Parts: sequence; structure tokens; C-alpha cells
Amino acid sequence: MVTPKDAIERVIALRSRTVNSRLLDRVRAVLRTQHATPGIEEAYAGWIRRFLLFHGMRRPAVMGGTEIKVFLVHLNVDCHLSAAMQNQAFAALLFLYREFLGTDVPWLEGLARARRLQPTPAARLHVEVRAGLAQAGSGRCNRLASGL
Repeated sequence: MVTPKDAIERVIALRSRTVNSRLLDRVRAVLRTQHATPGIEEAYAGWIRRFLLFHGMRRPAVMGGTEIKVFLVHLNVDCHLSAAMQNQAFAALLFLYREFLGTDVPWLEGLARARRLQPTPAARLHVEVRAGLAQAGSGRCNRLASGL
């Protein structure tokens, strides 16, 4: 038995597939002419589809830097995506506006890209630990720890 909620979700999915499919098919065709790998093709089409769905299926030509910033912030804050995934989404949107739509995008190039976090060292050198304990003082616990 199909619930009303399932029926509505099915209609929305079908509608988004038909509306998006023409644009995404053309995006894929342009990527193929540029000799992009099938993985890049699928990834870019996926990010562009997410972008359009996030903004309620509005045409990309009428959206600008504000909508892209909102989408990228959503990916960072709400979806907790890694920096690599955020940069891939950014590259897909840059492709959409610069290569596919052929619009000048100085406002998009000025956006800051996500940076990878620098790994923190897991352990310090034995010498650094001794120096830190020596600076901490000469309490009973510190003398015990410095004898390690």
C-alpha cells in the first residue's frame, strides 16, 4: 500500500528527474567533449543536481554568488563534508557557470576554497616531554612523571 507521503515523494523525484535530466544531459555532453573521465562526469552532474534541488529547481542562469555561497556553507555546516568534497562541489559549480553557461564569474573565483585540517602530532618527542615536565614545577606528581 502506497502512503500519501510516498506518492508525493515519488512525484517530486520524477519531476526533478525530468526537469533536471535535460540540463544534466547537456552538462554530461560538454564534459565528454572535454574528455573528462566518467567519474568526474558523474560527480559534477551529481553536485549540480544537488545545487539545483537545494535551491528549489531554480534556473542556474538566474542564480548568483549568494546562492552558491549559501550552498557551500550548507555543505560545510549541515552536511559536515570533507574539504575535498567541498572543493569538488565548488569545481562543479565553477564548471557549470564558466564552461557550460559561458558566464563571466569573477564573484565565484573570489570565494575561498575549503582547506584541509593540518594533522596534529600524535606523540611528542621524549625530549619535549621532559622539557614540558621540567617547566611545570617540582610537585610530587611531576617528579613521579619525570622519572618515567
